[in-house]
Amino acid sequence: MDEFQQALRSHAGRERVIRDVESADESGVSGTPTFFVNGRRHHGAYDIASLSAAVTAAKDRVLLVERGERQSRWRGRRRNG
Repeated sequence: MDEFQQALRSHAGRERVIRDVESADESGVSGTPTFFVNGRRHHGAYDIASLSAAVTAAKDRVLLVERGERQSRWRGRRRNG
């Protein structure tokens, strides 16, 4: 407990706490736990099934974007070549 009290009195970690509070404010976080999946805030239950579904949906969105980019490049090559 002495180490904690010393850190508290010396303001150890003060700058980190300030950055974390600012980041939370910018993200709209007002409490814990708050989950972000691939940069998007998860609004929903925090059980394993809901979080797993959010991760799967995020992965599917990434794959759709990547597939669209590949198809776009392929179409561009066919037109130009």
